[in-house]
Amino acid sequence: IIVNKYSCLVAGLDNGAILTFTFNGKKILPLSLRNDHLKAVTDICISPCNKFLISAGADSMIFVYNSSIYVNGLKQE
Repeated sequence: IIVNKYSCLVAGLDNGAILTFTFNGKKILPLSLRNDHLKAVTDICISPCNKFLISAGADSMIFVYNSSIYVNGLKQE
């Protein structure tokens, strides 16, 4: 599980799923679900510019996703 400076939480799961949430100051809101890995997600990180989410899995695959920036639950362009 990682959290970036914009209150975005990302969790990699044993089944290969990646869940992304944001916090709007009152509650946690789901943003996305990705199921690209065939085995457990072993590592996840958000790039320093907050534009990319990178994941690695036990399936020996690495994925790089474009990542929207959310600040307090609101999408920033």
